[in-house]
Formats: sequence, structure tokens, C-alpha cells
Amino acid sequence: RKHLCCLHRLSSTEQFSPTKPDPRSYMAYLSTSDGPSCIGFLVAPQWVMTSALCDAFYHF
Repeated sequence: RKHLCCLHRLSSTEQFSPTKPDPRSYMAYLSTSDGPSCIGFLVAPQWVMTSALCDAFYHF
């Protein structure tokens, strides 16, 4: 059985807090200094939905 998406919980230091209204404020960009980047969207202030491939890269 293959997964199509993953739900990631952000730590308190990573919590999303917009500084100004923006129509794209639901988008998230995940990256590390030594790995590929990944995008997703916010489903709650501490939760990001991404593709399953992101989990393979980051092992969240």
C-alpha cells in the first residue's frame, strides 16, 4: 500500500505565524541545509500536508 501524502506536525519554533495578510499564506516550504526542499499546505497552525515523497526525504 502506497501513501500519497503525509501530515507533519511542526515544532513550536517552526509554527506558522503570518506577518501580513497574503492569499498564499496557507503554503509551506520545508527544507534543510543538506537536503532537498519540499512544499505543502497548512491545515492548521502546526500541521502541514505534503506529498509522501517529502517523508522519504526528511523522515519527519
